[in-house]
Amino acid sequence: MVARIEQADGVALAIEADIAKPGDITAMVDKVVSEWGRLDILVNNAGVMLLAPAAEADLDDWRQMIELNLIGLMATTKAALPHLKASKGHIVNVSSVAGRVANPGASGYAATKFGVVAFSESLRREVYADKVRVTVVEPALCVLSSAIISPTCNPRPDSNTVSPRWKR
Repeated sequence: MVARIEQADGVALAIEADIAKPGDITAMVDKVVSEWGRLDILVNNAGVMLLAPAAEADLDDWRQMIELNLIGLMATTKAALPHLKASKGHIVNVSSVAGRVANPGASGYAATKFGVVAFSESLRREVYADKVRVTVVEPALCVLSSAIISPTCNPRPDSNTVSPRWKR
């Protein structure tokens, strides 16, 4: 991606980080501020979706989703917040329609995405006076072929093709 941006006469910086590791988060934010002198926007887009009905779910899958989808997003926001307050920046948290409408087989995932929405709404109220904007993006999956992806988005409502997929 960096090469493509640079070929288009842009400037880019790639930083490898695991947002489940607090040290990586701090190093990532520090690197951006060191290289660019400031931080204007944070896009929290890392996440994982491990689906299973609650009765069949693996608790380690739930822990992984909570750690990455929610705690990682919160920790990254916390690390970036002083810089975003200084620049009057923007936080974009990528959630999911599952953060507003829960579907069968996605209880653990939906819980993390509801958490992202709640965190974002609270954060928005906390940083409003600092002129930091907080946006939540809530994409949905759609049926793109005969491989069914989501029961919530069917471009052909008369079709019988929508069914949930519980197994990874």
